[in-house]
Amino acid sequence: LEFRYVLHFLEGSINNQNDLIQKLAAAIVQFARKQAKWFRRMERQGHAIHWLDGPDLETAVEIINAASAAAKPA
Repeated sequence: LEFRYVLHFLEGSINNQNDLIQKLAAAIVQFARKQAKWFRRMERQGHAIHWLDGPDLETAVEIINAASAAAKPA
């Protein structure tokens, strides 16, 4: 996301740094909304979404291992 806007800035289609920051912030908010909508739809469809607080690698590995074990046919 950021690279596209920085490229536009360097090419001159975004006039100044303030415009770059405003456009980038708006794009990030829009992307976050789309992502939240996608996750809500996944939850409504019955998919389990496991939210983690911070870089908790051990919990992430446990969730992945449990999901992998559940997905393997018996």
